[in-house]
Amino acid sequence: MKRLSPRAIWLFFISYLIRLGIVPVAFGFYLISLLPTSDTVLSNAFYSTVLISIIINIALWILLSLLWAWLTQHFFRYTLTAAYFQKEVGVLYKKSITIPYENIQNIEIDQGLLLRLLGLSEIRIETASAHARGEGRLPGLVRQEAEALKEELVRRAHAAKTN
Repeated sequence: MKRLSPRAIWLFFISYLIRLGIVPVAFGFYLISLLPTSDTVLSNAFYSTVLISIIINIALWILLSLLWAWLTQHFFRYTLTAAYFQKEVGVLYKKSITIPYENIQNIEIDQGLLLRLLGLSEIRIETASAHARGEGRLPGLVRQEAEALKEELVRRAHAAKTN
């Protein structure tokens, strides 16, 4: 089974920072709202405690996001067999997705801003199934690899439909 580009770690990392950043930022604002307004010795100690807590939360948030991004990239695999496209994803909960070539209706290569900055592309394999939304998504492929994979999938889908 093939893996995504190692640069996909940064794609996942940045997306996790954005998605998971709401909790630490909200917690930081909550802690700031608790700050006393007087300049006593107690409030100085409280300011220090709150500041250290915010710094620890941000550091943990960044480290956990980076670890989870690495694990996501490491366990994200795909392959082309004779009859279907298959991908396996998941760190704690493994999910295997199989798309028969005859079910493929469209294949798109997407390169949003973040993907372009990282030199990556995303392939989206679309089927007629309403339940398969996002199932055929391969983020984090190098552009040349994405184009070659798209051509191969189109060739195999066409061959499966003509048989």
